[in-house]
This record gives sequence, structure tokens and C-alpha cells, in this order.
Amino acid sequence: MSPRSARIHADIRAITKSLKVLARHLGRLAPLLGEHQDMVIVGKRSRPQLSARHRAALKLQGRYMGLLRGLPVRKAAAVKRVRAEKGVRAAIAVARRVIG
Repeated sequence: MSPRSARIHADIRAITKSLKVLARHLGRLAPLLGEHQDMVIVGKRSRPQLSARHRAALKLQGRYMGLLRGLPVRKAAAVKRVRAEKGVRAAIAVARRVIG
């Protein structure tokens, strides 16, 4: 590593460390500002709570889209027609047959 790139990496590390310290201090300061409690300055986004049914639907959608992605336009259109008529599971079955 050249001295120039080493200096760049050191500067990036210093900036990152400073930003983390700033975020921590802003996180401490936010609750103290009573009139601005509706504003979230620093915080992690929580994952949405999915029901088993919703998770299964998302998995099916992912399978369908993954299979559809690799198909040529005409074959994809045929699979989309099946999906509109018979549903996602039937469309996945047709897409697998068309690929193989």
C-alpha cells in the first residue's frame, strides 16, 4: 500500500469514528429536547413483523419472479397469463416446465 493510499484509509477511518461519536451524542441529546420528541435523529429501523401466511406469500412471489426473470419475453407472457388465470403456484409449475 502506498503512503498516499494509507493516508486516505487513515482519514476515512478517522471520519467514520467521528461520525459514530457524533451519532451517539445526538442520540443522547434527542430525548432531552422535549419539544422535538416526534423527530428521530438516530435510530435503527425495526424489521416488520410478518405472519407465517405473509412470509409464505413473499417466498412464493420470490420464486415466481426469479423464474420469470430468466425467461424470454414470449414465454414470460405465457407464464403471466397462467398466473392471471390460475394463480402463482400454477404459474411457477408452468415456468419450471418451460425452463427445463
